[in-house]
Amino acid sequence: MDDTKLRNLSILCSALGIALLFYASSALTGQAVEINSITGNSIGTAAKVCGVVESQRVSKGHVFLEVADSSGSITAVAFNTTASALKLQGVDIYSAKKGSSICVYGEVSEYPKGSGKLELLVSRVEL
Repeated sequence: MDDTKLRNLSILCSALGIALLFYASSALTGQAVEINSITGNSIGTAAKVCGVVESQRVSKGHVFLEVADSSGSITAVAFNTTASALKLQGVDIYSAKKGSSICVYGEVSEYPKGSGKLELLVSRVEL
């Protein structure tokens, strides 16, 4: 293969890669869902919820937020490693206080297993 064809192929692959990353990024951040639409069938899937912080508790560096919207509430858990990483990125989840508006992205989980109590394991936050 000559240099021109190789260069053109490289440019095409790069452009496709950037387009796929853009698509994946927008699919991951998506639209916020109402909290009452998160059910047991949602376990293991990604979700974004936006609402108001009803309460905040910190234990051993882990942050537990009760987030509510007009349809219900859910516990959002940022384990200490995630909370620290968010703080390094300029998002201080420790400062989320009652009444603060928040959008939380994460994976839906059930804790304790078999309890039916759903929570969101935080991966990203917008304060």
